[in-house]
Amino acid sequence: MASSNAQAVERSKALGRRKACDLCRLKKIKCDAKKPKCSHCTIYNKDCIWTPGLPKKKGQVKDAEKDSASRFAYLEERLASLEAQLRRGPIVTPESSEQDDDLHVVDAPEDDEEAEAPTLEPSLLIETGDSMVDCPPVLVHTSSFPLPPLQEVLPLIEDYFTKFNHFVPLFHQTDFMRMLQGWYSNPLQRDDATWACINVAMALSLHQCPYHRPFDRDEWIQRCTANAQSVMNNLVTRDRDLKGVQVLLGLVMLFLSSVQPRPACVLIATAVKLAHRLRLHTRRGRERLDPQEATQRDRVFWIAYVLDKDISMRAVEPYVQRDDDIDTDLPAAADPDDRTGFVLSGDGETWFNIFWHRIHIARIQGKVYDMTYSVRGERVPEREKLANAARLDHMIQDWRRGIPEEFQPEKNMDTIGNLVGMRHFISLYFTYYQCVFMAHRVHSRDADWLKRLTDYSQRFAIGHDHRQNRGEARGGSPLPPRWLEFVETARACMKTFRSVYAVGNRDSALLWSMTCPYLSSIVILVAHKLTIAEHVVSEEDLAADEELIEGGLGYLKWRLEDPCNDIILRDTHMACSELNARATVAITDFRLKEAERAADDSLFTSHLSGQTFSLPGFDQGIYGTGPGTFAL
Repeated sequence: MASSNAQAVERSKALGRRKACDLCRLKKIKCDAKKPKCSHCTIYNKDCIWTPGLPKKKGQVKDAEKDSASRFAYLEERLASLEAQLRRGPIVTPESSEQDDDLHVVDAPEDDEEAEAPTLEPSLLIETGDSMVDCPPVLVHTSSFPLPPLQEVLPLIEDYFTKFNHFVPLFHQTDFMRMLQGWYSNPLQRDDATWACINVAMALSLHQCPYHRPFDRDEWIQRCTANAQSVMNNLVTRDRDLKGVQVLLGLVMLFLSSVQPRPACVLIATAVKLAHRLRLHTRRGRERLDPQEATQRDRVFWIAYVLDKDISMRAVEPYVQRDDDIDTDLPAAADPDDRTGFVLSGDGETWFNIFWHRIHIARIQGKVYDMTYSVRGERVPEREKLANAARLDHMIQDWRRGIPEEFQPEKNMDTIGNLVGMRHFISLYFTYYQCVFMAHRVHSRDADWLKRLTDYSQRFAIGHDHRQNRGEARGGSPLPPRWLEFVETARACMKTFRSVYAVGNRDSALLWSMTCPYLSSIVILVAHKLTIAEHVVSEEDLAADEELIEGGLGYLKWRLEDPCNDIILRDTHMACSELNARATVAITDFRLKEAERAADDSLFTSHLSGQTFSLPGFDQGIYGTGPGTFAL
């Protein structure tokens, strides 16, 4: 018995970790190891045999030393080939390009088919139609990550840090310039994240400098954006540095100021979640970091915060980053050692921190959504809605009062228009306009308010006998409380837009960023014109409003010439045009009524003139000719 057990143990050791009988192993099928026969042996009517010590099938034996030696020889040969290429065809620098305008293609080594030779290609490989953009040919050494030569990229990057990054500090300038120099000086150490960062910075730079460019600016922006998007799959999970989230935020800003801003909604959610993974929203994420790196992490987080709240209000959708889940410092409102985000007034005496104020109004944007457009905000009683609107208005006006007099655009547009940070300041103020309109539900995307306006305007529709139904209204007045304040805000918004458009009508990125509050302003002035019978409007104000409305509708019509425009813009233009036509009828009808009323009053006065009336009960005539009488 003991001998039998010993043999079983010995057999088990010999079988080792085998899980298949001889037949299943031979046929390479899964064995269920049932006793006395497995299922497959039963099916094939074979004996279920487990033979210990079967030799494993050996693969092709490689000589490790020989393989290692051959790999080293291959790498040395490849390195020598690359060094030879660099000696014969160095990367183009400003000095070398000035000395020799004829760049020659370097032939690839004949004995290495995998080596990629530099090719003579146009900058960024840009094509427009049948011809290439008028850009000088450059020598590109890395076909997978193409970039223009350094002398073309450097001016764009310098403009970016002067005119954009100073107010929206997405990158640290010293670190970025070191990264840029490393890209061109060490071509063997290039990576997709660095390439995407450079492309995003160039695209943002071109957004800020729309004038005097010798090439097709829009084509360059599109190509740079496409380059960054092409490696996005690797960036959305990059949690070892800030490059991934920086590229995502740069793409968000590019899409927000374009004809098609919808991709920004998805990208900002990805960017915020990546920021959470990097722990940018907590103090713990900056432990054991030097002050410079910690400050840059905070700045990147607050940029993500601002964009998240801005997109939430524009799209009327929930934001991602909650205020009660933030444990990081705000940028300093005034720091004499760090002027990032600051702009100097025209007189050179007053500083204004655009970045700091933008963060604070982003908080208000979040409150506007929570108290007005969230599921809970829409379900509260009407009385509470009015109270919430009053609270929001108090927060908005407190923010407005914190802006120095020198930076009020309605009063100092000429001075502000000359500032380097003009576009950022204008964008800041149009965010304020949008907050005012949305806090009180008087904006171009509020379906309920637009329906009330449409119902009210039915009496003035073409073909409707509005004179037969005077005073008849469907649904009552569409005007909210404090209506005249919103009218003044809309006028200020449209005048500011007109001033910006007059000096920068080629700056499409800035104009698109101002579109939402501008559309709301057009609707408000049309509604003011439509409801002329409910308030007093002077002829001077009426003429000025008419000019602003016509200018707004003309701008929308010009924008609609682009076939890529969003359908919402087309619908808004159609609705405003129809309401404006009915408002013109309303004004004509109002003037006719006023003329008839004046004629009736005049006739009544002339009919009663000279007649004497007796009023019983009056013993003395105070105004009349005798006791108890008066005369007209």
